[in-house]
Amino acid sequence: MTHEHPELTSLAQAYFHQDWYEVSGDTWQAVVDHYCRDANTHERTELIAEIDDVLGRFVGRDSELRALLHRPIDLNYVLTDETARPWLIAVRDRVAATIADEPAP
Repeated sequence: MTHEHPELTSLAQAYFHQDWYEVSGDTWQAVVDHYCRDANTHERTELIAEIDDVLGRFVGRDSELRALLHRPIDLNYVLTDETARPWLIAVRDRVAATIADEPAP
């Protein structure tokens, strides 16, 4: 599945690595903001689409969603079965807000 979701995997592995709190700040929001500063509009748009795909595939299967995020995507952020879906939605919405805030070309 990681090949199906390269931007989500990139966010997890490159930004939510074992030292994320030392590099990007002490909140998940700071990490997502760091990703958004580095990623171009296309990459952020792809991430939103990948998150929507994952959320759609795992409706009612939150333990499987959490398992996917930890392996094989390799997210180094602690989630429970109850928090994985809301957290992923919050990430998607935060990334989407950065696109909405961009000036028109």
